[in-house]
Amino acid sequence: MQWRKTLSFPSPDEVVPVQWQRQRQQQQQQEVALFVSDQRTLYLVNIFIVNMVRFLNRFSALCEEKLAHVHRRILQLDASLTLLEAQLTSIDWNKIEEHCSRWTPPIRCTKLVCLLFQVAKEEG
Repeated sequence: MQWRKTLSFPSPDEVVPVQWQRQRQQQQQQEVALFVSDQRTLYLVNIFIVNMVRFLNRFSALCEEKLAHVHRRILQLDASLTLLEAQLTSIDWNKIEEHCSRWTPPIRCTKLVCLLFQVAKEEG
């Protein structure tokens, strides 16, 4: 009985031709490469998004700061204009007209006074 050999079946790797094994290995390597490539793409997209959000936050803060400054300047100008209007309404235009008829000021001053008279007459 020693002369008989036991039958053994080959493993699945032995049955598959070597060419198929190489194709399978290449396919697995390509899948790994695609996975790594996808991870790298996601990483780069995340970096881009983070940088863009930081930029937009800084830009927004800068715009808000500048708008606040412009708002403060407008409020200051409004207050100055209100004071100027109050001063103009308190002027006695009859005295100025009498004063101008007696004395001729420099040209620049005359134009200003004439302009003030026109405004006063239009409002009056």
